[in-house]
Formats: sequence, structure tokens, C-alpha cells
Amino acid sequence: MALQIRPAGVERRPQAVFENPPVFGSKRVEGATGTDMFEPRFSGKQKWPHRLKPFLYGALGAMALAIPLKETGSFSQNRFNASVVSSAQATEAPQRKELTGETKVFYDLLGQYIEDRRTGRLDSAALGQVLQRLDSLDVKKLESADQAYRMMFMNDARWQLHRQGRYNRFTQLGVDFNPTQKLSDFEIMLHRHDFPAPSEQLRRGGVGREDYEAALNYLGYVDLTTDQLIQFARGEYDRLETRMNELAKQADPGAKDWREVYDRLRQDHPEAGQVLDEYRKVAALAKQFLEERQLMSLPENDPLRIEETPIFWRSQIPFAAYSSFYKAFWVTIAMDNDPAKLEKALRDHCYACMAPIVVHEAYPGHHIQGMHQDNIRDTHDSNDPRTSARRFLERRVDWNTSYYKEGWGVYAEKLMAEEGFYEGDPGREMVAMRALLWRAARAMLDPMIHTGQISYEDAVDFMANAVVMDRDRAESEINRYYSRPTEVASYYLGMKQIEQLRDALKAQGKEFDAKAFHDRLMSDILPVPVLARLLFDIDLKPLDQADQ
Repeated sequence: MALQIRPAGVERRPQAVFENPPVFGSKRVEGATGTDMFEPRFSGKQKWPHRLKPFLYGALGAMALAIPLKETGSFSQNRFNASVVSSAQATEAPQRKELTGETKVFYDLLGQYIEDRRTGRLDSAALGQVLQRLDSLDVKKLESADQAYRMMFMNDARWQLHRQGRYNRFTQLGVDFNPTQKLSDFEIMLHRHDFPAPSEQLRRGGVGREDYEAALNYLGYVDLTTDQLIQFARGEYDRLETRMNELAKQADPGAKDWREVYDRLRQDHPEAGQVLDEYRKVAALAKQFLEERQLMSLPENDPLRIEETPIFWRSQIPFAAYSSFYKAFWVTIAMDNDPAKLEKALRDHCYACMAPIVVHEAYPGHHIQGMHQDNIRDTHDSNDPRTSARRFLERRVDWNTSYYKEGWGVYAEKLMAEEGFYEGDPGREMVAMRALLWRAARAMLDPMIHTGQISYEDAVDFMANAVVMDRDRAESEINRYYSRPTEVASYYLGMKQIEQLRDALKAQGKEFDAKAFHDRLMSDILPVPVLARLLFDIDLKPLDQADQ
């Protein structure tokens, strides 16, 4: 889980493919940039910490803007003063480019769309006309980058059309909704930071097929129906479980299945006072492995801290998380000092369990991802008439990046296993694969819950028994599914999108440079299908057709 203090709208134009790797060292303050109508807000009926969050984040943002950001190393420009550079460039080269042909038609349409959104003139009929005109464009006459922006434009317009007629019923599902806000109640659900137990009405059917698929397709850029997603995820789950049983037999030929081996490995854990030191050892090994394999650029002056989760975050981080704001990998050892609860908590921090957690949160997961993204700069050409429209579309998708952010964390887990990080230790490799199995189960159960194909109790039973999870944690897990539809599925789906892009590049027959690919991919936070078109001139197939 990548802990974000506040979603940020990042303005930038990706640089050319496989440029020099970024230089690390710049300071970053999370949440210092602007926002838009999709930013999460909280209703007055929620607990008081959540009501205070918008004010606290606003204060942090104001402080961040007031504090001069010191530049270090050879990093010459951070995103917060990119507008200054743009102004200087405009002074030096005042000649504006002229758009022609299909490109002009596209950006004229987008410009009118932006203006109509700002003035509230977009109704269902107008949105239908916009989508019809977008469909009629000759896409082949657009540059590859403009084709990527067309993809973002299409999905934003489709989502707006969906919003027009589908949200009135959500107030009947036990979801808090303040009609004076610009957010819909469904969007509040997508952004919730807490995971309350679902209402009885919501338990009976989730948000429904149509709304789930709209969020999946238009926000996640996953071109699947709920039934296709369930079938795809079930196939992934079965494949992973088969491999886990093979590894379990290698670790213990007498074991009945992987669950027996996993239960025994969980009993082998450090004492509470040794947990953080053990995580630091594993982190050092993972970082050394990355350096030896040259899989991606690493920071020279690494600021990562591994420490116990601050007490005020423990209710939201029952296990572990990375904070890009504090550059900290936080570990929640136990919620209290009760001996029975402590022993149960320590089982989740067993020696074999630590590696996939470190890989997901730190090396090469969210920490390395965040260090690359600290150096994102706005490199849009201020003299290009497309710039402001492109920035608008980039801000529209930045709020929902769990497919990319969490997808990268899960991709990091799979990458390290493929590269041999667990070589010679089938037990630990099996535990690492169990983390993938858990995410595949999420991608299967989440759409089943929201289309009424599985009950709350059966979903909890599956997580507790099939995936092997303490029952109280399984209940918290399933509560999260009801609270944030599609979010838990994004972990596995985002990983598969990255993997699909990598495999498509390998299939081109050219020498594949893993380090250049990973560095380039981490230099942005747009949805992976958009980056595939924008940076690599590749159109990704639907995930269930990726191997065809």
C-alpha cells in the first residue's frame, strides 16, 4: 500500500523515450500542487479526523508553497517552479506553433470541451456529440502523443456521461453524500481513506455491474466487463496456486499443500524488538540485488527510513506502508501490548514474509518509484498551443493512479522473483507468490461482490481459508472492497498492464534494456495504456487477450 498524504495533479510532458536516467536528490512536498473536482472530500457524518483532513492538507499545501525548495545535485528544476521556466522559454521563443488538419480539429474540440466543463454547459446530449466527433476522427493522422491524449479525452468524456445519469441511486445504498458538493457519492466511495463495514443494502449487491464497469473502463483503462475480469482473475489465481503447490513440495515433500508450509513458516518470526532490524537487513539485500542486476537507477543519497508506524497512523496502516512524504517505510508491529494479539501480529512479520513486503514498499517498489517521480518536471513547450489542453487531461487522470502506483509495487514483487531473488529457497519464493495470489483473489472477488455474485460472509470465508488470513483481518479486507470499488483489483491489473507493456517491447525483436525501460516507466504517473501509446507507440490489448 502506497500511503499518499493527498492526491496531487502533476503537470508535465514526458520526455523522449530512454533519455538519461534521472538524478536524485531534490526535495518534494506531497500535496503542494493544485486539485480539481475529483479530489476526495469527506462528509460531516464521518469521524472527526476525516473531517479535519481537508483543512490539515490545505495547511500543509500552503506551507509547502511558501517554503523555498532547495535544489541539490544536478537536478535543475522541480515541478513547483516549472511555470517560471515556461515563462522564460516563452520570452526567448515567442513564435507559437500552428496546428493544422486533424490535429487542429482534435484540439479545437478539446478546447471547447474544457470551456464547457468549466461553465457547466456539458449535459448528456453535448457529451454524446463530443464522443461522436471523437469517434469520427481519423486517428492515423494524429501524432502518437496526440493519440494518447485522445484516449484520455475519450475516457474523461465517457466518465462524465456516465456521471450524468447514474448516481441518484447511490444515496439509497448507505453512502454518505452531500448534494452541495461537486463529487458524486460513488466518487467518494472510490476515494475513501477509511473502510467502514458496509450497510445491509450495499452488502446485497455492491454498486452494481454498470457502475463498476464504468469505473474499471474509464478510470482504470481496463477494457473488460465484470464477467471477463472474474474469469481472467480466476485463471490467474488457479495458475498461481498450482505453482505454489509445486514450490511447497520442493520445500517439504511431505506437505499436503502450500497452506501447510505457509502456516509453519509464519511461526518462525523475530521478537517484537528485532522486527525493524530484520526488515533493514532484508532491505539492504534487496537494494544490493538491484545494484548487481542493474535493473533500474537507484538514488545515490538514499533517504529511506525503516521505522515503526507512528501511533496516529496505525489505525489506517495495520501492517506496513510507504510514505513518500516522509520517505519512510513504516511497519506496524502490533496495535497494542496484549500478548495474544502480539503473537498473531508477529506471524505476519515472519522471516519468510519480510522479503515481498520490502520489495513492494521499498526496493524496487514504492520508494524507488517515488524517488524517480520526485524529479518529474513540466517539459511542455509553452509555445505549443496544445500545452494547456494536454495539462488539463493529465490532471484529470492523476487522481486515480492506483493501477500504476500499486501495479508497480506488485510488478516489483514479480520482477524480483523472476530475476532470482529467492533462488534456492522454494519456501520463501512460495510466500512471495502467495502475495501475488492474494492480489489475484482481490481482482476476482471485487467484481463478484459488486455484481452480487458472492455474499459478504462467503467473501470473508474465501479470504480467511483459501488465501490464509486471520478472520478479523479478512473482514477488514472485504470491508475495503465495499468501500472502494475497483481499487483492490487495481493492484493485480496494474501489474499485468506493466508486464504486458514490457513483453510487447521484448517481442519487437530489439535488444531489451530493462534498466532503461524501468527508469522511463517510473518517470510518469499516467495510466499504463496511455504511457504505452505516449512513450512507446504501443497499443495494449485487453488483458484477457494479451497472450493471443
